[in-house]
Formats: sequence, structure tokens, C-alpha cells
Amino acid sequence: MKLRLDDNTRSALHFLLLAVGVLGAFRLAYLGFLHITRAAGPDAVALEPWRHGYLLADPYALAQANTTLPERLAWVFLYAIVGGFAIYLLGALIARTLRHADARYPVAAGRISGVMVLLLGMIGALWWPPQQAWLDREAHVWRSVQRLSFPGDLTVPGTEERKEIPFAGAMRIDLGTTPEGTVTLVLKGAASGAVLGTAAVGPDPATDAVAKQAALDALRGHAMGER
Repeated sequence: MKLRLDDNTRSALHFLLLAVGVLGAFRLAYLGFLHITRAAGPDAVALEPWRHGYLLADPYALAQANTTLPERLAWVFLYAIVGGFAIYLLGALIARTLRHADARYPVAAGRISGVMVLLLGMIGALWWPPQQAWLDREAHVWRSVQRLSFPGDLTVPGTEERKEIPFAGAMRIDLGTTPEGTVTLVLKGAASGAVLGTAAVGPDPATDAVAKQAALDALRGHAMGER
């Protein structure tokens, strides 16, 4: 017995398969880029929790985020499904209002919208954290970029706000803690209390303290030109 599906069901299945394929392709590309953008040696392991899975161009750049990469990918998939379905419903309503019987246009509009949300969301989940900071040695400044973001740490393109902190005013880098309990790397000096990056607290206090100190040493060594 041959299984028959209506147009809407087939379109939903096609979009689902396309989304899974795109996610898989980006995952493979992510693994390749990860080797290029990580710091060398032990510093890569020490700084990884502070990068939250983002592919940051500077190996010593840090990010501020509340999600891991798998969590962001799940949010991307959800936004793509909801966005595509919303556009389909809007197109179907307009077509019914105009007495246009062809259902292909709302389906196509929903599919295209969902794919666009999926692609932009994937780029944001991999390359555009809500906030990132890195040391520009040539310009002798700390640079930071802050972006508007939706729930799930998915950022909005074109909302970048850039700031610079003169390197001469940066007296030291220390560990700190937010009221929520998140550990921070803080730049103290002329711009007192500028947060460079955040990381979650680990389950083992002893191991977590060693890991946080290793990240602090790696960033201090980079700032001093030792790495």
C-alpha cells in the first residue's frame, strides 16, 4: 500500500530534511574551523569554556553567552520552524482573503523564510556572540563588540556596538563573580570592571578553580606578550 501525503505534510518533511542537512553540514564545517581558531597548546583547553563554542577569529578572544553550541543550534531549529510556519499561515490568510486558490505560494514563502532564518541563525550561533572581547596588540587596545540578541543567544545582524579600551589603562586581569554566580574575567584599570568573558561554574570546585586559574594565566600571558 502506497503512503500518500498531502502537499503541506510533504513540504514540512522536505523542510525538516533540509534543516537537518544544513545543520549537519555546518557541524562538519565547525569542526574544521575549530582547529584553525583555537589557541595553541594548553591555552586552547583553558580558554575553551570562555568561548562558548563560538568560532572567534582571535584565538585569545573571549565571549559572553548563556548557552552552549548545541543549545543554540536547538534554538535555531525552533526559530526556523516557527518563522517558516508563521509566514506560511500569513501567506495562506492573504491568499484566502484575495480568493487565490493556488496553495503553492504560501508554502514556498514559508519554506524560503524558514531557510533564511535557519542560515542566519546558524551564522549567529557560530560566529556572532552577544558580546566578545579581544586584545589588539598592534593598536594597543582591548576591543569589544556587543550585539542585540534573542532568547537562546541568537544575535541580530547589524546591531553591533563596538568599544575600545586603551591597553595602557588596563592594569590587570582578574577573576570575578556575577550576582547570578557566573565566573567572569574582568579587566581592571582605567575602564574599571570591564568584563571580558564569562564561564559557568563547574561541578567540582577544586577542578573548577584550577581551570579558571589556567584561563586567567593564559590571558595574562597573552596580554604580556608571552604567548
